[in-house]
Amino acid sequence: MKTRMLSRNVIRAVWHPQCHRSFHSSRFIRSGIDWKEPLRTVGIRSPYSLVGGALALTFFISFPLWFRQPNVRQSSQHEDLPAPVPASQYAGAKVQSEAVEPTLTVKSVQDVIEPLSPTNFPEFIEKDGEKYRLVAWGVRTVSFLRVSVYNVGLYVPESQWIVLPTWALSNVGSDGWTGLIRNFTYPLVLRIIPVRNTDYAHLRDGFVRSVTTRLPKFESDDARQKRLEDSIQGFKALFPRSKLRKGEVLSIIQQGPELRLYEGDKMEEDLGGIKNDDLARGFLTAYLVGEKVVSPDLKIKLNNKVREIAASVNVEDKIESSVVD
Repeated sequence: MKTRMLSRNVIRAVWHPQCHRSFHSSRFIRSGIDWKEPLRTVGIRSPYSLVGGALALTFFISFPLWFRQPNVRQSSQHEDLPAPVPASQYAGAKVQSEAVEPTLTVKSVQDVIEPLSPTNFPEFIEKDGEKYRLVAWGVRTVSFLRVSVYNVGLYVPESQWIVLPTWALSNVGSDGWTGLIRNFTYPLVLRIIPVRNTDYAHLRDGFVRSVTTRLPKFESDDARQKRLEDSIQGFKALFPRSKLRKGEVLSIIQQGPELRLYEGDKMEEDLGGIKNDDLARGFLTAYLVGEKVVSPDLKIKLNNKVREIAASVNVEDKIESSVVD
């Protein structure tokens, strides 16, 4: 009986609320030292968190080792070679070595493709056996910001280059280029090279606007006006519906009443032509005659070049003396 009573007292003592005090509030009673304070300082509030932290640390430390490849020793490519022979065995021997010539790949200069240049105005060009010589080239700009659109150069037959001043300077009292456009029977070439990517439709519309604003209205001659309008439509139809990249060449040749278009650096592709005297001469007038020309830069350079040619052969003095007489 006493044994049962003792057992019950022990059980009650174990399950007494005083025995279930929180781990956080318990004190080390015998020594009076709070041994849990350092653990709480580092964030450990209970023994479970201590055990969990230890397990997590062990996991993260050992995790890279799970994927580590076994260290298999690789055989060297020189293991099968014989042992080196002492140098004394080669005393007096001649060693013959073969010189290995390195192979070099040399790229020919002809294989290098030069980029298209908007300043591609050679001194001479040739078409159908006729050789043309550059007089001058200038820039076509638009708007008050002077945005460059294309470069344009004027070529004349080489046979007429030296006598060009007699045409351009002989029309006293008016623009000298008027007489050349009206009376010059030889072909004149305008070489046009865009400075940025564009298309033929854009250039075509610009050409037509420049020409129509300078052409007279033949109100008294309905048939002539009708032919001119039909020729303008035919001229517009010559331009292909495609792009014209920066540096590509469009050449327009005027000879008498005919305008003919060519594409390519050497005028390889004939785009067709149109015949109308008013249109053909009006087209050249837009570039050469008057103050408000399509390219004032070209007009200035042409005048300077013509006077330079005249000074080189004393043509200007002869013209002035003939006028005085």
